[in-house]
Amino acid sequence: MAGRLVEARGHVEHLADAILGAELDALIIVGDDQNELYLQDNHAALLVYYGETITALPYKAAPGRAEWLVRASERQYSAFAYDYPVAHDLARHLIDMLIDSDFDVSTASALPRGKGESHSVAFIHTQLLRNTPVPIVPVFLTPISRPTNPRRRDATPSAT
Repeated sequence: MAGRLVEARGHVEHLADAILGAELDALIIVGDDQNELYLQDNHAALLVYYGETITALPYKAAPGRAEWLVRASERQYSAFAYDYPVAHDLARHLIDMLIDSDFDVSTASALPRGKGESHSVAFIHTQLLRNTPVPIVPVFLTPISRPTNPRRRDATPSAT
């Protein structure tokens, strides 16, 4: 397992080098939420975040978590509070395009009070962007919610 970990970390480093070497204007991040930010009262199948920034917070372990899991989680979250830039205009364009394509998209301009970015975004910031402030567009999928298909079932593709 130790060898596999070293190999996997090497692949992550290679991907990080490629992403940073591309000198991106923005990066769209698609990830699941797993009840981190959006809970039973708002399980959107598809949510696009369009705030001006997204806040990173240090990892706070839930009581009773295994020590190995806490250490692994701490590595993928920011060590300090920080507001990363969001490609706000691109996010709004993505929202408009999804609506025009008959998707029922949820949107958010802010994180729930007291929350920081979820694991799917934090991993990209810390491991792939190496905390470089590349503007992002977070897109959250919640595969456990119903309906799991955010595209309208009775919709036909638009001609746009």
